[in-house]
Amino acid sequence: MLNQLGPYVDRSSVAVFETLMRQTAFLNRIQTVGSLVLLAGSIGLLLRKKWGWYTVVAVHVAAVAAVFIWVMPMFENLYRALDPRSAGTMALAMTILGALAPAVVVVFLLLKPVVSQFE
Repeated sequence: MLNQLGPYVDRSSVAVFETLMRQTAFLNRIQTVGSLVLLAGSIGLLLRKKWGWYTVVAVHVAAVAAVFIWVMPMFENLYRALDPRSAGTMALAMTILGALAPAVVVVFLLLKPVVSQFE
């Protein structure tokens, strides 16, 4: 797969991409476990169980934290290999965009009409 990048990367960048692929495989496993926990929490949420609400909120808060802890360095390494001038800015922008969706879900679930259904 790295051979297809051709003239876009040099030999030193190949090691960066190999590391990124290993990290992506690791994060894929974490995402699979998180999705299964989120599925169970969503079923509890549909049944209006308090544990379902807690589970969905906890998974989304963990997702926001994981984006800043694990994904931001991956974006930074990727952009550093492709475009070193804007690596920091683009990594931060992509991280914020990645964390925005789970953050919106948490905000929605913390609204008073939603919380009152689980009291």
